[in-house]
Amino acid sequence: MSDAIKDKIVHMSLVAGGVNLFMSDSFEPIHYGNNINLSLEFATEDEAREAFAKLAEGGNVKYPLELAFWGALHGQLEDKFGVLWMITNEVKAN
Repeated sequence: MSDAIKDKIVHMSLVAGGVNLFMSDSFEPIHYGNNINLSLEFATEDEAREAFAKLAEGGNVKYPLELAFWGALHGQLEDKFGVLWMITNEVKAN
């Protein structure tokens, strides 16, 4: 890892009022419109893949939906409106 990102937070979560909040530092320059990623967590891999495919239509896939090093199915994209999304399925993918 480079010195430029060695102090970045990859993933942090907390529960407040029964709501899961997920946070991380940005690894890209921040400008108006990309200062937040919306995250959706699905119970099944099929649901996660369907949502990812629909949000990716007309958009830009940043990281394909695949098994991440922490054991979850995870992908990131920018939809056709410029909204940043993270899609995950915490059940370990087969």
